[in-house]
Amino acid sequence: MSTVTAKLIGVLQQTVPAGLTVDIALCSYQSRNPVSRAPVGDNGTFADINLLGVAPTQAGDTISVDLIGNDVIVPAGTYYTFTFRNGNGDILQVNAYTFVDQNDYDLTGLDPIDPNQPPPPPPQPISNLLLVVPPDAPDFDGSKFTTWQMTLDQDVTTATLTGIVPGNLYTFIIVQDGSGNHVFLFPSGTHNQTAVCMKPNSQTTQTFVADENGELWAIGPGTWVMP
Repeated sequence: MSTVTAKLIGVLQQTVPAGLTVDIALCSYQSRNPVSRAPVGDNGTFADINLLGVAPTQAGDTISVDLIGNDVIVPAGTYYTFTFRNGNGDILQVNAYTFVDQNDYDLTGLDPIDPNQPPPPPPQPISNLLLVVPPDAPDFDGSKFTTWQMTLDQDVTTATLTGIVPGNLYTFIIVQDGSGNHVFLFPSGTHNQTAVCMKPNSQTTQTFVADENGELWAIGPGTWVMP
């Protein structure tokens, strides 16, 4: 539960007008009954989604209610509306809020949300940025991939770099086959590279950063992993 409090005052006086009430409603639960799945407290399907006619009950003309946080309500994306009514039942203001379970809130200093605003765009999906490069066609293309892996079954002495994007980090993973002892010469345009381990089934890994000219500079020594 989240405890939400609010101090209510009049526009022209320091005390709340007689009869002012607040209606609280859970919104945006789509076409299903909302369910609480809080790790602490009561869980289950909501039997009622409205608190109507909440009136000031404490000194200083405040209201205090316990609400289940929106972060533990299923389906996701719910919010609460607070509808303020005067003694005649006229609506004075409607504000929307979201609450995190087990936190306390004072509406005096809490900005309402705009439920009509579209949600932020989802993050870009993580994609496979590793390209397996065959040793018989050793071109390392940096325009679409930032990590290259090659298993050596022969010497590689004529590898090339293409499509390097300045500022990117690029990683080489060079693996010896079961025979080992294959030579690998890093392509022209790489600097401060570590010699590849010659042991059978070993792996050499090294990362570079691309400068403005598309040259690759090692950011640290390469590492050897040997079985």
